[in-house]
Amino acid sequence: MGTGIEKKDIMKMRSDIGEYIGQKVMLRGNAGRNRTFEIQGTLVGAYPNGFLVKRDDINCNITYGYDEVISRKVELGINTSNDGVFNSILGDINQEVNL
Repeated sequence: MGTGIEKKDIMKMRSDIGEYIGQKVMLRGNAGRNRTFEIQGTLVGAYPNGFLVKRDDINCNITYGYDEVISRKVELGINTSNDGVFNSILGDINQEVNL
């Protein structure tokens, strides 16, 4: 039994995230020293080493690695119905987040 993130986990996450290109997303995580961040944007691409999000509030693109989502450093929520409810890409780990 190995510890850490396995290649198959990253490949599955890339496939799962790739299904939501063009959808609204929300990212939340720790920014250090008791600060957190919350970003909303549009998922614009899924690449071999990470995914790209275009922020809604400023004209800026941000990249994140699949390992950051799997290890829960960053929470990724998808809004598939444009109702303001973001459902976690990890499903059973994070519950839905209402904005």
